[in-house]
Amino acid sequence: MPEGYFVAHELRVSDVAAGAAFYGDLFGWTAIATPTGRQLRADHTPLGGVSQVKDGVPPHWSSCVAVTDVPAAVGTATAHGATVTTPGGRPVRVPGQGWLAPILDPARGFFLIAEPAAGVPAGTPGTFARHRLHATDPSAAAAFYQAVLPWQVHGGTGEVTHTFRLPGGAPVAEVVQADGPAQYWLPYVLVADLDAACALAAELGAAVHDDRGAAPTGGGSCVIVDPQGAELGLCAEPRR
Repeated sequence: MPEGYFVAHELRVSDVAAGAAFYGDLFGWTAIATPTGRQLRADHTPLGGVSQVKDGVPPHWSSCVAVTDVPAAVGTATAHGATVTTPGGRPVRVPGQGWLAPILDPARGFFLIAEPAAGVPAGTPGTFARHRLHATDPSAAAAFYQAVLPWQVHGGTGEVTHTFRLPGGAPVAEVVQADGPAQYWLPYVLVADLDAACALAAELGAAVHDDRGAAPTGGGSCVIVDPQGAELGLCAEPRR
C-alpha cells in the first residue's frame, strides 16, 4: 500500500491462541505461528497479527500507517507532543520490513507508523476497510495527525467531526468525539452480510453494539467486543 494508508493491524490480548481462533471463525482468517504470537492472513495476504498484551493494558486492536520516512515522521510527532513507546524513544528496524515506530499521540491514542508494504486490495470482504479516531479534542487531534502523516483534514457530517484524506482525495479515516476520557483508534472490517456477521460474532461469544452514528457511506456498521474485551468495528461498505 502507498504512503498514508493503513497497512497492518495488531490484536493484543492475554490469550493469543484464543484471539486468533475467534477471528478465524468470524472472518475465515488463517493464523500462522510466529516468535511473538500469530500472523493473521486473508487469502494468503498478511493483515497483521496477534500478540500478548502488556500487563495493565486493556485488550485492543492497533493500526499501522505507512510513511516513507519513519524517522522524520517520528521527529515531527514528538515535536508535536507525541511519545514513541520503544526504549530510548526511537524507531526500530524490523528485519525484512524496515523502520517501525509505536506512538502515543498527545492525548495518548496509540498508533504505529511503518515503511510502505504490500496490502490487501480495498473492498475485499474480511479485510480492514475503515478507521475511526475517537478523539477527546477532535480539532487538536486533526491538527496533530495532519502534521505527522500525509493526510489532509476535511469537514465531516453528523457525528463525524473531521475526515482525513490523501492529497489526491482518497479517504483514509474519520474523527468523532470520544464518549469518555480515552482517545483511541477503532478499525473496521468489511463484511459481505452485516447481520450475519453480527449474529456469528454473538454466537462466538462477542458482545454486539450499535455503532455511533450512521455509516458515512450509507452502509451499516456495528461494534463488537470480542470475548477477551477488544473492540472492533464491522461495516457493510468500505470508505469512499
